[in-house]
Formats: sequence, C-alpha cells, structure tokens
Amino acid sequence: MKLLGSAGSGKEEKPKKSRKGKGSQEAAKKPPPKPRGGAQRLGMGVRIEEMTQELQGVALEEVPEEKEDQDQDQQMMEEGEMLLDSLTGQPHPEDLLLFAVPTCAPYTTMTNYKYKVKLTPGTQKKGKAAKTALHSFMQSKEASPREKDLFRSVKDTDLSRNIPGKVKVSAPNLLNVKKK
Repeated sequence: MKLLGSAGSGKEEKPKKSRKGKGSQEAAKKPPPKPRGGAQRLGMGVRIEEMTQELQGVALEEVPEEKEDQDQDQQMMEEGEMLLDSLTGQPHPEDLLLFAVPTCAPYTTMTNYKYKVKLTPGTQKKGKAAKTALHSFMQSKEASPREKDLFRSVKDTDLSRNIPGKVKVSAPNLLNVKKK
C-alpha cells in the first residue's frame, strides 16, 4: 500500500485499534486545537492594510496607461456601433448601396426588412430554398437595378450557409413569381 500511496489520496493509514488502551491512543493522536483569538485577526488586518497601501501606489502609477486603453476601447466601440447603424434593411432610393448581406433570423425580427421570406420546416433543401428566395426578390417590382445586381453578386454558398436544412419557403407573392 505504501507504493501506491503517492497515486492515492493524501490520507494517512490508520492502524487497527485494539480494545486495550483505546482512549489513550486517541488522545495522543489528536492535534492541539487552533487558538481563535483576536490577535491573529488583528495581525491579518495589519497585513491587509500594508498590502492596500502598496497596491494603491502601484495603481496610481498605472492609471494613465489604463485610461489610454479605455479611451481606445471606447473609440473602437463607437466606430463599431456607427458601422452597425449604417446597415439597414430598408434602403432609401438615394442611398448608395455597396453590398447585400444575407441574413437568417426569426421572422418577427425581420419586420423592418424590405426583402424577406418566411422559412418553415418542410422538404426543400436549403440551397434550393435560397435560390427560390433570391428569385422572388429579383422578380419583385420594387427592386431597383442596383439591388438586382447586388442580389446576383451574392454567392450561393453565402446564401445557404445559415439556412437550416429541409425548409419550406413562404412569401406573400411567391406563388405569382412561380407561375411566371
């Protein structure tokens, strides 16, 4: 058992107790109780105060560096928010359109988007569903030539990447588009 002592728990083996002298062996093995006095707590309090004074000195030296880091982080956050605010689901006719970003989200969150279809569980594969949705967007009367060009520029893999498998595409004018 001594060989495996390092692999096992750190508990010491207890020798078997005999009935003779049971009380005397237990009394000898018990460690003395730890004193619970105010002196130890006071000593720890002094140590904490010493440490806090040292840390305050160190903190005062590092404050300018932290402020610069915080200012840079704040600027980056503001730029990121401005970039996100520039994305819109309903572009105005006078807006300069740069990209079309395919998005897959719950239908209730897409209420402010100009082009949207509803995906429900079905039998259609996601690539076919993406092409059907894109075709319905292209045939829309509201689509400008620039928007149609942007729809064509989006790759099929980008379209179908976020769509779950086996769906059914639903849109208000989807049946009219299919008949044409």
